[in-house]
Amino acid sequence: MYQYEKEIAQLERKKPMITYKLEMYPLTKYGVLAFSIAKANKDKKINAEIVFYYNDPHETEAERQKIVAESIDSILANHGVAGFARSSSSFHSTTYLQVFDFSFGFGTTGGKHNEIKHKEDWDWKIVERIEHDYSNEFTLEDIKAL
Repeated sequence: MYQYEKEIAQLERKKPMITYKLEMYPLTKYGVLAFSIAKANKDKKINAEIVFYYNDPHETEAERQKIVAESIDSILANHGVAGFARSSSSFHSTTYLQVFDFSFGFGTTGGKHNEIKHKEDWDWKIVERIEHDYSNEFTLEDIKAL
């Protein structure tokens, strides 16, 4: 499958082929603070999905998981986690991610923590991988037989 075919399938969003359900969660008090400001659930976790609208037989599972990993910062930005922001460039009509510093103090020492760091303050995992099956769908031949 060519790259342009993948991009067209993602833009058209006709049939979801593979869905990854994700969970992002804080590990430290800095992560808890950043996630509590965001649209996190009661457990201070963010649940999200990434859907592939194509199924390329030449694309390995590791390549798909790399694409998922590259999307995590964007998901955190969309949920409003402090330290992540989305910005778009109208010239190239693409979306890129800016990570900016934020500072806040804890306790009486007035210590500062500038940004939450992956694997230190927060982490993510794939909760479930769903491969959608369309083998039982009606075709034109089925309709003719009716």
